[in-house]
Amino acid sequence: MQHRMPSSGLFAVLRGIDTQRAVEVADVAVSAGFDRIEVTTNSPNPWSTLRRLSERHAGTAVVGAGTVLSTDDVRRVADCGGQLVVSPNMNIEVIGQTKTLGLLSVPGCFTPTEVFSALEAGDVPIFVTGGVGASRMSACMRAGANGFAVGSSLCKVGKAMEEIRRDANELVGSFRHALEQAKS
Repeated sequence: MQHRMPSSGLFAVLRGIDTQRAVEVADVAVSAGFDRIEVTTNSPNPWSTLRRLSERHAGTAVVGAGTVLSTDDVRRVADCGGQLVVSPNMNIEVIGQTKTLGLLSVPGCFTPTEVFSALEAGDVPIFVTGGVGASRMSACMRAGANGFAVGSSLCKVGKAMEEIRRDANELVGSFRHALEQAKS
């Protein structure tokens, strides 16, 4: 079954945190308005975290894995109930396996050749990642971005939950403001 891209343009990237902390951060992010959750495969216990978040946020968020580099990892995402595969590179085999399993593919692209290859493979959303904060969203939206993958601006190891909640709400508000500005 092919999943449709949700309406919000914000990924909460959960990197380097354990399962319990990931659940807490994901709950806060979804409550604030994020509707995509990405657990990076280089986090502690990524597959059990992905399974738990997929079950917990079924129907409220699209949950998946990031830093997916192989077709075997794509199958693991599906086996854990994930719906989303985020790759740091543009790998045709990973995109193909992702689509075959009916999951959403979000490959990383940098060069025009990579972008066109991803477009030919059927992947068209443009999500900005790396150093994304509330202050840059409007400019990126005007340049054609569909959304943002937010990691350290939302959650870092040791960051208090009150700060995460505040930042999640600020990021969602900034995204909505940027979206409105881009439409006008």
